[in-house]
Amino acid sequence: MRLNGTINAGWIKGRRVGALLLAMTSALSAAPTPNPTSPPVLSQLEERSPYSVTVLSNPARGKKATFRVRADRAVKVRVRIYDRFLDKVTDLEKEGDKFFDILWPLQKVPEGIYYFQAQIIDPTTLAVTPLALEKFLVLKTPAARKD
Repeated sequence: MRLNGTINAGWIKGRRVGALLLAMTSALSAAPTPNPTSPPVLSQLEERSPYSVTVLSNPARGKKATFRVRADRAVKVRVRIYDRFLDKVTDLEKEGDKFFDILWPLQKVPEGIYYFQAQIIDPTTLAVTPLALEKFLVLKTPAARKD
C-alpha cells in the first residue's frame, strides 16, 4: 500500500512482506529529488516583437477602421487587407514614427470577416518584416447598411 508518497509494510495475498517493503521505502526515500526545470524559453514566434499592428476596435464599426502601429523607430507600414476568401481587397501604406494610425474608410466596404497582414519596412535598410495574419470583423449599423 502507498500512503503520502512512501511505501509502508502491508499484506500481499496473505503473506507478510513487510521487510521487503521497508527496504524499498528506505531506498526510495534516499533517492535524490529531481531539480526543478528552468522556465521555458520563448520560441522566436512567441518573442515580443518591436513591431505591432492592431485594428481598433474589433469589430470595426462606423465610417473607418483604424490600424494602430507600434514600432521602435520610424518605419513604413504596408497593410494588405483580404476578404473571408483571402482575396485581396486593398493595400494601405503609411510612414510614421513609433506610434501612429492608418485609416481605412468603410463606406463602400460590406460587413463581414476580413483579414489583414502588415509588413514593416525599415526605411534605412529596406528590410521587410512581415507580421502574422490577423482576423477582424466589419459591422454596419442598420442605417449604414442601406447606403
